[in-house]
Formats: sequence, C-alpha cells, structure tokens
Amino acid sequence: LSGIEPSLEHGAYVREKLGLEVTTGLFGQVELPEASFDLVILTQTLNHMLDPAGTIGAIRSLLKPGGMFFVEVQNFPEFARRTRRSIQVDHVYYFCPETLECMARRVGLEPVRTSVDTAAGAAAVPRYMWHRSASLHVRMLLRKTDPDPTAPLPNPRGIRRQLRKGLHHPLRRLVSLIAR
Repeated sequence: LSGIEPSLEHGAYVREKLGLEVTTGLFGQVELPEASFDLVILTQTLNHMLDPAGTIGAIRSLLKPGGMFFVEVQNFPEFARRTRRSIQVDHVYYFCPETLECMARRVGLEPVRTSVDTAAGAAAVPRYMWHRSASLHVRMLLRKTDPDPTAPLPNPRGIRRQLRKGLHHPLRRLVSLIAR
C-alpha cells in the first residue's frame, strides 16, 4: 500500500502515525513503475487536474493487466441543482456520469460499477452543509481494457438539459451557448 500526498504535513502524519508509505509530491511529478498497481484510488481530485484525460491515461498505465481504478468526482448537475451554485474556482473541470464514463472508455478503462448520488438522496443533509455534502458525487470503479477512441460522446443536449435545471437564469444562457 502506497500513496502520493501533495501536503508535507499530511504526508508526514500518514507516515508517522499510520505507518504507511507515502510520497510527498504531485501526481505526474512522482516517478512510479508502469503496470505495478492492482488498484489506484483517486477521490475528489480529478476536477482539479489541468488534464483529466491525461491523468486517467497515466493512471491506466500504472495498472497491472485487469487492474482497477476507483474515481470519485462531484456530480456537477446535481451539485448545481442542489446548491444553486454553479462555478467553483478550484474546479477546473466539471463532470457528470456520462462525461466521466466517455473519458474513461477512450483511454482504456471500462466501468465495472457506477454510483451516482442525486439531490433527492441528500434530503437529510442540512442546507448549510450542501456545499460539503458527500451525497452529490459520481463514483466509478473501472477496469483496465483496450482504449476505445470511438467511444460515443455524451449527448450534449441531454447534459445541457441537466445543467439548465440547476443553474440560475444568467448562467442558463451561457450553458446553452457552450453546449451548442
């Protein structure tokens, strides 16, 4: 079991208190042997990456044949619908289940299981905690396969419809223009 942690303090804590192997640094800057991992886990990180498809491709190259990749990202349409907020400065990319699956298939990862949280399932979360709610996410367990560059792109009209339901009026027009 090993990990990569960008924070010096958090890395030191995991090494000292939990006794786990942790390299301090950023993914992509830490040298890792190809085809050497049975499982890679990436939670609440992919939305912050400048090249999420490249990141997923790099993770695929680290997996042994048949290796698994677990990824969790914010379910943007549900987040926007639930919180009435749409743009988060620290999120470079926004995902929905369809876009995440398409990107994974194109780099050679096949979904084994998908869990999608919706605002309806988050009814017990108090309103002041909605922005931190763990119940507005997409989780996918993916298996290493051959890349499929012809994987169908998600239907932009369907995604636009999902997004428009959750956005305030000024942003609805922007999303409509972007999705065309």
